[in-house]
Amino acid sequence: MHNQLITGIMACDLMGAIGKNNKLPWNAEEELEHFRKTTVGNVMIMGYQTFAAMPERALENRWNIVFSRTARVQIKENIVFVSSLQEFLILINDYRDHKCFMIGGAQITNLFLVNNLIAEFILTKFKRVYGGDVFFPLHLLENWSYNIISEHKDFIIYKYLRG
Repeated sequence: MHNQLITGIMACDLMGAIGKNNKLPWNAEEELEHFRKTTVGNVMIMGYQTFAAMPERALENRWNIVFSRTARVQIKENIVFVSSLQEFLILINDYRDHKCFMIGGAQITNLFLVNNLIAEFILTKFKRVYGGDVFFPLHLLENWSYNIISEHKDFIIYKYLRG
């Protein structure tokens, strides 16, 4: 059984939007810097669309596990593809000495939350509505406890804990 601590880390607007036309709906360098500092040197777990939309430098200095229904062969030493949750749960054991971050998108977030694979969630909430076509399932964090990590002019960073 899976006992790896996985932390979710994402950003959304007030309505839960996380993406618009395969891009972030906002341009917030300070929030991206928080994401970079938090994930560098660690494992990032993501869906294929999130992977495809990321600039290559965002994948550097991290191990990347990418969910893809049509699993692809490993293209770089730091990028591994998995085609199912079962395949992921076997693979993640190889990374038990590293901090693991699930970074999205919406389908993977839903999958991990519904299957109780996330122990904590670092969620940046922007203070306004940007609109989008992909949304964070905010209702799945309703019963989690939380505290504020930091507050900024345009957003607040929360840490949610399960149970």
